[in-house]
Amino acid sequence: MSRLLSKRWFIHACISHCNPPACGISTSCSLSKKVDRSPPAPSADQIEEEEWRRRRRYVPPDPVLDEGSWKRASTVMRWDMANMYDLLRGKAPYGHDARVEGQIFPQFCDICVIGGGIMGSLIAYFIKQRCVGEKNLRVVVVEKDPSYAQSASTNSFGAVRVQFSQEHNIKAALYGAEFLRRMKEHLAVFEKEPGDLQFQPQGYLFLGSEADVAQLKINHETQIKCGAKVALLLPHQLAERYPWLNLDGIALASYGLEHEGWLDTWKYLYALKEKNMSMGVHYVDGEVVEFRRDDFAGSQVATMGGVPFEKWKWVRVRTKEHGDQHIQFCFVVNAAGADSGTVAKLADVGQKRGTRIIPLPVEKRKRYMYAFHCPEGPKLSMPMLVDPNGLNIRRDGIKGMYICGWTPKTNEEEPDPNDLTVKNEFFYDVLWPKLSFRIPVFSKLELRGGWYVHYDYNYFDQSGILGPHVYHGNMLFACGFSGYGMAVAPGYAKTIMDYIYEAQYEEQDVTPYEFERLLHFEPQKEIVLV
Repeated sequence: MSRLLSKRWFIHACISHCNPPACGISTSCSLSKKVDRSPPAPSADQIEEEEWRRRRRYVPPDPVLDEGSWKRASTVMRWDMANMYDLLRGKAPYGHDARVEGQIFPQFCDICVIGGGIMGSLIAYFIKQRCVGEKNLRVVVVEKDPSYAQSASTNSFGAVRVQFSQEHNIKAALYGAEFLRRMKEHLAVFEKEPGDLQFQPQGYLFLGSEADVAQLKINHETQIKCGAKVALLLPHQLAERYPWLNLDGIALASYGLEHEGWLDTWKYLYALKEKNMSMGVHYVDGEVVEFRRDDFAGSQVATMGGVPFEKWKWVRVRTKEHGDQHIQFCFVVNAAGADSGTVAKLADVGQKRGTRIIPLPVEKRKRYMYAFHCPEGPKLSMPMLVDPNGLNIRRDGIKGMYICGWTPKTNEEEPDPNDLTVKNEFFYDVLWPKLSFRIPVFSKLELRGGWYVHYDYNYFDQSGILGPHVYHGNMLFACGFSGYGMAVAPGYAKTIMDYIYEAQYEEQDVTPYEFERLLHFEPQKEIVLV
């Protein structure tokens, strides 16, 4: 009888022949009538569900694994043998194969990274690289948008630079440039090199008015001190080098001589994910909707001044195919980009009294990006141009295509981040006059399209927030980079790995960038924003 009850068609058949009483309480099936016992035809949803079951997916019941230790162990061993067979054939055990969909849902892990963009994937990469011989260490990356259609990692300029005002950012950017230079060595999967990122080496050209001269010189001294190669150019040097540039109002410019340019961010992210999955990193397509802690005193790991510190232990992830699932972890890293502030609120950051009353000062902001065509525009001599009025432009190829955006100077000029539309009139009314003024030949351009991108803006000091929370010791942050995360991601991802393993920073001490600076009101303001 138990076998019959397990059949979905039999359950539907019983329910369809039951006569519920008027009170609404279900009773046993009425057998006095002669009824048709044949099972009903399966619906489209039932057919789809049965097809889903045929894919050998295995998701244990949540929140506990109560199906029996023998069955659970046999399932794990079956998949381990399948992955071993792949290794013997020279394939990645978690490569692009049907078996990816059949992995066990990771209800337990050592490190859970929230956010599967460039930053989150790099954190997972460095953690797994550090523990190459430790096969039992599990890293899970949770990403709510697996298509990355709204991700800043794939919709931004894709540019890297070393021109910053903060020493930590410059050093992290230099490390990131070296990482990209050796990317084929770092991201090779079983001697298979990653695809060409189509890196375009071209320096940033920051134009400055008379009011910007002093700050440009200070930035230049800091950059040279950290090992960056940057040159200051006077107006007559600019006129000789860029004859197509209108220099009205320009008193000085800063140009990056190396370690700057742009790349194909899609291929970069794809290579990272492929490498991570080959090392056993599990990517979960879902959205974190809740944090949970243990309801016993053991979750309070330390005290200071009589106030207990608590650690989180679970996250509830809402998935499209598996419903709500729980993932238990030792450490959790908030690298959710524009959604970092929302994720922090779920973890009671900024929601309660004491040290938790300070919110994560990261909010979602929106930028318009436009692509236009101008056959008469500058070609290979076109740098990544940043104008004092907030305009930024770069070429896209060598056939007269360009991409431009704009960084507002005041909060009143910021577009509504909840407006999910692209306004072409913004280009014609605001950007085109600025473009044609600085580069007169752009008065003949033709708009080809536009899109928008959301990014994580730190409204406290425009610098990234790194390291642990002051109250939840096993929660770390890697967010709030205000639009330049692509350049510093490898360097700061490695510092997160160092802290998780050593409880301290090895190569670069980013203590001034920790969450604790918010309590003491010690801003580390980054001035060079694009």
